[in-house]
Amino acid sequence: MLTTLILGASLVSAQPMSRPDHTDNGPNPRTPLPTDDRLTIGELDNGLRYVIRPHANPPGKVGVWIHIGSGSMNETDEQRGLAHFLEHMAFNGSESFPPGEVVKYFESIGLTFGRDQNAFTSFDQTAYQLYLPDTERATLAKGLQFFTDVANRLLLREEDIDEERGIIFEELRTGQGPGQRLRDQWLERLAPGSLIGVRLPIGTEASLAELDREDFLAYYKKWYVASNMTVLVVGDLDPAMAEEEVKIAFNALESAPDPANADAGVTPYSERRAIVAHDPEVTDAQVGLMVVDAPEGPTVD
Repeated sequence: MLTTLILGASLVSAQPMSRPDHTDNGPNPRTPLPTDDRLTIGELDNGLRYVIRPHANPPGKVGVWIHIGSGSMNETDEQRGLAHFLEHMAFNGSESFPPGEVVKYFESIGLTFGRDQNAFTSFDQTAYQLYLPDTERATLAKGLQFFTDVANRLLLREEDIDEERGIIFEELRTGQGPGQRLRDQWLERLAPGSLIGVRLPIGTEASLAELDREDFLAYYKKWYVASNMTVLVVGDLDPAMAEEEVKIAFNALESAPDPANADAGVTPYSERRAIVAHDPEVTDAQVGLMVVDAPEGPTVD
């Protein structure tokens, strides 16, 4: 979609260029990445994929992620900001962790919220992470239990949504300022007619104010399906044990068709263009070089 994206402070020069012919001029950047032979890669019957890699440093630690192949691009006009809002709601109540308990539990075993337990949402993905304090089977199982709840057992209670809405509004307002105004100037001009400029993950104040439980359930049930998820486990642990725990945690997820991503409407172009963005409150200048290209699938399956 955006092969390279550099945020400019007061001056952004975008010069999309045609791709060179990679015959005798070095490796082709579109060549799939080689697969590390230390990876354990698998797929469950329900379509969920997993990748496990032993890594001895730091000793006695393990990182676990669950990746959802959907972000703000797959929202409707009425849902703007929902993918990111839903990410917040994953920490606000599920079948295994009542509201207010998931952060407390992981802090009780040594995790720090924000550093060891966090998540992010972008245009095309949502990811949740845990950095576990040890590699005991029971600790890994508890982390995967939380991810299983993220996958299909969030409560999404109306009262919890309303309570979290204030935090989302504050995040939106904190992000406002000259940098945001510059971004708004050049982003929609970078790929005119596309969803890039109108699907920022944070959403809008108007759309966020109207989101209710039914909106969350509609997005959640469509995009949080096994075939649209990948679990990653990396750390100082036995890959066979980790694979067993992933299967125990996620085998029971129901199969569902892999939903088709929304068309972002990005039209590649090869001519040189320039975008100049300015704001009276900005006191420095930056220049960025960008390439606009059509979306592609992953280079490693």
